[in-house]
Amino acid sequence: MKFELESEIAKILGVKEWRGYLNPFTRAQAPQAKFKNGARVTKAWHDPTGDVTADGMQGTVLGSIHAPGIGCAYFVEWDDKPHVALFVVEQKLK
Repeated sequence: MKFELESEIAKILGVKEWRGYLNPFTRAQAPQAKFKNGARVTKAWHDPTGDVTADGMQGTVLGSIHAPGIGCAYFVEWDDKPHVALFVVEQKLK
């Protein structure tokens, strides 16, 4: 499934193409982020309907955003998916 972000919203969030990566993401860090940019994280929980990253996989936080009522979500480069930034909600990380 392809997700398209309206260009004005993407600009506000800092979501753009980055050299060496296959998809757009932000390197911004939400002030509320529990995991800071560069932090190593582990996938701790999966969605029963399916996730592309297995529990226990490790990765690096590239950026984060925060939305009231939803909380923080992160762009993570998983060790088994180099050069791909995947969007992950905070509840799935430790």
